Amino acid sequence: MASILILNTVLDHNYRMTNIKSTSGVTYKKSQNKSSDQQWWVYMVRCRNGNLYTGITTDLQRRFDEHRGKQGKGAKSLRGKGPLKMVWHQGADNRSKASRLEYWIKQLSKAEKEALIDD
Repeated sequence: MASILILNTVLDHNYRMTNIKSTSGVTYKKSQNKSSDQQWWVYMVRCRNGNLYTGITTDLQRRFDEHRGKQGKGAKSLRGKGPLKMVWHQGADNRSKASRLEYWIKQLSKAEKEALIDD
């Protein structure tokens, strides 16, 4: 339950325009949230031996097919570890949020990841 609360906190964090003053006194506007219509996904794949791989993508099916060796190249760490099964995925507004969520998930213990999958 606590992992879901933290997950929502990671996903709901909003970036805003930030004024940045340089040493010369000039103020620049920096947008940390580039709006885009592209959906990003964070996902977990289970290997034959039970290990979990976490990654991000804009196209879940394409990326899963790459991991299974059906298209292009997948992650080297998954080669020869099939059959693979997509066990969890979550949408994110942009790459930054997807990357932060991926990092957060990678810091979890195996038991915490399993609890996230089961929720």
